[in-house]
Amino acid sequence: MVRQDDENVILRSKRLFHQFIVDSYAKQETLRLNFIRNNQSKLRAELYQGIHDAILEGDTNADNLGRRIILPSSFTGGPRHMQQLYQDAMAIVRCFGKPSLFISFTCNPKWDEIMRELFPHQTPNDRPDLVCRVFRQKLKCLKKDLLYYHVLGRVIAYIDVIEFQKRGLPHCHMCLILDNKITEPKLFQIISNFNTHGPCGITS
Repeated sequence: MVRQDDENVILRSKRLFHQFIVDSYAKQETLRLNFIRNNQSKLRAELYQGIHDAILEGDTNADNLGRRIILPSSFTGGPRHMQQLYQDAMAIVRCFGKPSLFISFTCNPKWDEIMRELFPHQTPNDRPDLVCRVFRQKLKCLKKDLLYYHVLGRVIAYIDVIEFQKRGLPHCHMCLILDNKITEPKLFQIISNFNTHGPCGITS
């Protein structure tokens, strides 16, 4: 954290700060993986039927059918976690219908909230912690406008995902399922005219 009368050596270290973040994350993930490895019985891993799963995946070599470590769906980024998120998204679409709007929200490293908090001789790339915090607050404001103030219509369901671009900036994709009733026809017409993707390729 930034504190007055403190040099904040880590936050001023540029690429070394990046390395510190990566190392700290690796330590945390290693602890989580070790917990899962050492608590397979508590996680009821036997219910996953490891041999049956291996055969279904085409791994019929008996030499490879050893004791497998099962990553539960609670492990972020694991295959079961991704599959669960996909199934949740499909269940939402099945229940509420196809999405009405697709919205992309990208972090702008030149936002005033980022630039004014940088130390001298720093660029936004030197402070990924600051960039992510500002992006998160901006995204919360956007969601509040969309989900509570209904600036584009009443949202009955939504799906969103956050990823990082190659430049390292956070980026959000959001699918909104709107009520059929159009409460802001002027805004709806603007989006329909200028931000609707047509069919790709040659159409007949």
